[in-house]
Amino acid sequence: MCLLHLLLSSKQMGDKMKRLVLILFSLAILCGISAIEVSGIQSGTWDPANNPHALVGDVTVPEGSELTILPGVIVQAWGNYRINAEGSIQAIGTEADSIYFRSGMMPVAMWKGLRLENPTAQSNFMHIVVENAEYGINAVDAPMEVSYSRFSHNQRGLHLYGIGNPNPAAMNVHHNLIEHTLQNGILIPQNSNAWVHHNEVRYNGNVPQYYGAIQLSNQSTGGQNNPIIEHNYIHSNFKQGITAWDVVGASAINPIIRYNHIEGNLTGIYLLNASGIVHNNTIINNFIPGDTNSGAGMMIGGATSLPYIAENVLTGNFTAFYITTNAMPVLGDLASDHPWAHGQNVIQNNIDESNTLHSVYCASYSNNANVIKAENNDWGVYTAAEIAIGIVDSNDSASLPTVDFEPWFEPQTGITITGSYSWDPEDYDDLEPQELQLLLIEVNSQEILESHVLQSNPFSIQSNVNTLFYALITGVDPEREIWAAPNSLEQMMPFNPADGDLPLGDIYIDAWQHYNYEIRGTVQNIEGREVWPMYQGFLVFAPDKIDYFYDEGDYRYLYKHQYYDGTDWQEINFGWGQIYTKLTNLGHGESWIQNYVEDGTPIQRFITCSIDQNGGISFVTRSAMDIILEQTFIGYALLYHHSYLYDAEGYADRYLDSVEVQPGVWLKYHRANPSRPNEFRLQAANLCNSAAYAMDLWWTAPAYDGTDYDAYRVYMQPENQAAQLFATVPFSANSYFAPSINQNGKVSFWIVATDGSIESEASDVASFDFPTSNQDLIQKPELAIYPNPVSFKNGNTLKLQGKGFTKPVLKIYNIRGQEVFSSKMDTERFAWQGIDSNGKAVGSGVYLLKIDSINQPTISRKIMVIK
Repeated sequence: MCLLHLLLSSKQMGDKMKRLVLILFSLAILCGISAIEVSGIQSGTWDPANNPHALVGDVTVPEGSELTILPGVIVQAWGNYRINAEGSIQAIGTEADSIYFRSGMMPVAMWKGLRLENPTAQSNFMHIVVENAEYGINAVDAPMEVSYSRFSHNQRGLHLYGIGNPNPAAMNVHHNLIEHTLQNGILIPQNSNAWVHHNEVRYNGNVPQYYGAIQLSNQSTGGQNNPIIEHNYIHSNFKQGITAWDVVGASAINPIIRYNHIEGNLTGIYLLNASGIVHNNTIINNFIPGDTNSGAGMMIGGATSLPYIAENVLTGNFTAFYITTNAMPVLGDLASDHPWAHGQNVIQNNIDESNTLHSVYCASYSNNANVIKAENNDWGVYTAAEIAIGIVDSNDSASLPTVDFEPWFEPQTGITITGSYSWDPEDYDDLEPQELQLLLIEVNSQEILESHVLQSNPFSIQSNVNTLFYALITGVDPEREIWAAPNSLEQMMPFNPADGDLPLGDIYIDAWQHYNYEIRGTVQNIEGREVWPMYQGFLVFAPDKIDYFYDEGDYRYLYKHQYYDGTDWQEINFGWGQIYTKLTNLGHGESWIQNYVEDGTPIQRFITCSIDQNGGISFVTRSAMDIILEQTFIGYALLYHHSYLYDAEGYADRYLDSVEVQPGVWLKYHRANPSRPNEFRLQAANLCNSAAYAMDLWWTAPAYDGTDYDAYRVYMQPENQAAQLFATVPFSANSYFAPSINQNGKVSFWIVATDGSIESEASDVASFDFPTSNQDLIQKPELAIYPNPVSFKNGNTLKLQGKGFTKPVLKIYNIRGQEVFSSKMDTERFAWQGIDSNGKAVGSGVYLLKIDSINQPTISRKIMVIK
C-alpha cells in the first residue's frame, strides 16, 4: 500500500492530515509510479500499459494529427484541464474494455472534458465513460460519432455546437447512457446535422434552473436548428425531457422528434417559439408528485411555435397539452395537405393531482382569435360534451383561443395480434422489446401496412388491417439485421384478419435466416433479341431492382438496370454488347470485365475464373483497385453456389448461400462465414517431359473472430508421410501458384490462417494424385498464366508456362484487335514485362493472348492489365 492510501485509510485523520493529503495530491500522483503524465501537444497512441494517463495540464492534438486511445486506457484529470482536438481523436473501446475519462482529484472536482474543433476530420468514440467533466464532449462544429458510451455526473454531457454555420458538421450520438448531469444531458445549439437516436437519457437537470435533458437552442435571427431526435428512452429527468427554446423567436428550431419514449419527467416536451414535427412518440406519466407546476406531456409557447403533432400517445400526464402565449400547434387539421397534419394522437386520462382532466389547457393568451386545430384525435370518449370536459379554451374564458376538436378519431374495432419471441443467446446478448418492431405486409402488393414497436415480450398489438398480410419481426435500428417470422422466413404464413384475433405463437429470431431473392421474369423481344428481366428483392418485400439480360455465344450481357430509389424507379440503359458474365467454355485463369450498377452508379469490375481438378468453378470479383469484393464458388455439377462477401480488411464478412427453390426462382441466404479458410481448391497442369506439376491453389478467407491474421500457411502431406509446411502466403492474397511440385502418389493439401503464433482451424483438404511415371503425362498442349490480372509495377511480369508446344509463337492483341506484342517462346517458361513491340509500357485494360504452335490448334486467353 502506498503512502497516500495509508493516509486516506486513517479513520482518525485530523485537519492537519487532510491538508497534507491535499498537498500530496497537488504535488504528485504518489500512487501512480507507473503512470504516464500527459499534457501539451499529443498525438500517436495512448496505451493501457501506461495507465493511468494523468492529465497534468491541457492537452492539444494538433491540426493534421490524430490521437488514438486504445481499449482499457484510463485518463485521470488532476486539475481543471481539457483535451482539445484541433486534429482528431479515435477512442474506440470494447464492450469488455471501455476507455475511461474522469477526474483524479480528491475530493472530486470538475475537469473541462474533451473539446473537438476540427471542421473536417471526424473523431470517433465508442465504449467510453466520461465523468466529472464540465462538458463530457464539446463538439464545436466538428464531425464526430459517439456510441455505446456512458456520460455520468458531468455538468453537461454532450454539446453539439453549430452556431454560425448554415451546414454544420454531422454529429451522430447513439446507443449511449447519459445520466446524472447537472444541466443538460445533450445541448444542441443550432446544429441541423445532429442525429440523436437510441440513447437512454435519465436523471439529468438536478439544479434549480430549468435545463432540458435534451435541449435545443437558437440565439440568432439567421440560425437553423433542425436535428433528428428518435428512438430514445428519456425518463426520470428533473426538468424537461426535450426542450427547444428559440430566445429570439426566429422560427429557427424545426426538429423531427419521433419514436421516443418520454416518461416521468417534469415536462415531456417543451417547445418555446419552436416548431418542427413531433410524431409517434409515447409521452406518458410526466409529472413530479406534489409539484403543481409540473406534469405537461407537451408544453408549447410563443407565437412562432407552429409544430405538427401526429400519432403520439399522451396518457397519465397532469396535462396532455399546455398551450400558452399565442402558440399555434397543429394537433390535427384534416383540411391541410401537410403530411403530418392528420392528427390521430391518443390523448386520454391526463388527470392532475386534484383529479381534474386536462387534455388541452390554454393559458396566458393575448390573441383570442386563434384557433388551435385538434381534429381527428382519439380522446378516449366519443361525444363533444365528454371531450370538452378536458379542454380549457374560449368556452371557459373569452380571452383564450378556440380548440377545434371535431371531427374526432374513433378507432376501428380491428383485431388483436399476440405473440412472443425468443433467440439464441450466442447470436444476440439481449433483445429488448423496444428494439424490435412488428411489420404487417400486404400479401398482394408486398407493401408495409402497419409498423408497431413492441412494448413487451409476450406482446399484444391492436391492428386495423383488413387484407391478407404477412407478419415480420425486425429491428427498430435498420443497421441491426434482425428478421424473423411465424413458422419460418422461407415459408411465410399469410394471416387473414377476417379470422378475428390472431395468435402468432413464439417467433424464433435466427441471426442468419434472412435472404434475398431473384425471380426470372417473362422473356421480352427487344430489337430482335430475347431479353429477360431478373427481379431482385428482400424477403417478401416488393422487388427493388430489375436486371435485363440476354445470352449470346459464351456470354451473358446486361441490357439495362432499373432500381427503386425510395420514391421513383430509375433506369440505366447499357445497350447491347455489355458483358455481365461468361457462361460456357470457361478457362482456368480467364478474365473479363463485368458491367453492373452499384448504388445507382454504373461500374466495371474485374472477374477472374478458376476451375479445379474436378471441374468446380469459382469466380473472383475485384474492384479497380484490385481489392477482392466477392468470391463465388460453384460446386461440382452445380450442387451448391456460395458467394463470399469481403470487408475492407480482407476477411470474408458473410456468404450468400444460393438455392434454386423452383425453376427461375433463387433464394440467396445470408449466412455466417466460418472462422477458418474455406472452399479450398486446386488445379494442376503437367510440365513437359517431367513429373513436376505447376499447381494453382485458391480459397476464401475466414471471418474475423478477433484474431488479426497476417498470412496463410499451406501444408502438404504425401501419403504415409508427415505433414510439412509447403508455403507461406500473405493474408491479402486468396490464391497461391506453385510453379513446380515433384511428388509421387496421392498428396493432400490444406491451409490455415495465422498471425505468426496462433493458427486458425484448417480448411478442407484437397488431394492430387501425382503420376508414378512419365507415361501417365498428358501430352496435349497446356498453358499456365499467372498472375491474371497482372500489374507490371515494381518489375512484375506476366509468367507463362507451357508444355506440348512445337515452336510456339506468342502474340498479344489489344481490345481493338491490334497486335501489340509478338515473340517466339524458345523455352517452356516465358515472362512478358508489359512492353509492346515499340518498347512502350501497355496501358490498363483487357488484352487477348494467343499462342500459335505447329500442328496444334491456337490457344487463346484473355488477360487483364491493371495499374
